[in-house]
Parts: sequence; C-alpha cells; structure tokens
Amino acid sequence: MTAAKKLPDTPIYHVTDVQNREVILRDGLKAEAGSWHKTTWKPRVFFTTTQIGAYEIANNFMHERRGEYLFILVDPAKIRGKLRPDRDYDQGVWTATDVPPDAIIGVEEVDEDFFESSEFLAYMGIEEDEGEVGEEQAQEGSPHDLSKTAR
Repeated sequence: MTAAKKLPDTPIYHVTDVQNREVILRDGLKAEAGSWHKTTWKPRVFFTTTQIGAYEIANNFMHERRGEYLFILVDPAKIRGKLRPDRDYDQGVWTATDVPPDAIIGVEEVDEDFFESSEFLAYMGIEEDEGEVGEEQAQEGSPHDLSKTAR
C-alpha cells in the first residue's frame, strides 16, 4: 500500500486569467468541468502546491491560450471538500467542491521576468543559453524569428 501524499500546510496556488480576479474574490472559485490536451474532467478546481509549479502552469497557459494570468493563493485548511492529488501533474491537487471567498488569502501577479530566471529555466530543464537566438539568426529568417509568424 502506498503512503498518502501529505497535503501542503502553506498556501496552494490557482492560476487564472486576470479578467477573473474580481469575480473570484467576490464569489470564490467555482468547480467546473473542462478539458485540456484531450483530457476531460468533471467539475473541479485545480491547484499547484508550489509557487514555481504555478509559474510552470502560467507559462503553459500563456503559450497555448495567450492572455495575462495571476495566482490566487488559497488556504487549504479552508477548503470544504477533500483535496486529491492530480494524477497528471505531480505538484497538483484538486477539489470537486467550490472554494469559498474566505479561503482566498492573497493574489499575486505573474512576474514574467521570472520565466527568464536561472531558477525557472533550471526547474524546466532548459539550459540558459538554449532559449537565446542570435541577432544574425533572426535576420536570416531562422525558425525562431517570430516576426514572420502568421497571425
């Protein structure tokens, strides 16, 4: 039998679009059904258990969905439903119940500069110079030159 995963004592993070901020602060987080990458789920609210994990999710959202994101910090002790480990993300947990506004203990803006930090690049397994494209390559129309990408 596998030991149960210990749930965090510190805040957990929900990543959301900045446009949702006021509604979430007023009404809390609503469990909703959805899908992403061919995976569907019944009503749930998803969280990461670490701030760097929240940055990983925000980075994915920003690249795939575009938009601006922020972190909703939640006290896991104030969630009425059970927090369950996310089978698809080792730093993730979810609940099938709505999260009341009084469980929200903070909001943090996503610091986009953090995506270029040594800490984040190492966490993502990216060598620091891997993401840099030389000016000469960009001018030659390398595949990294995004100025010619269709919109």
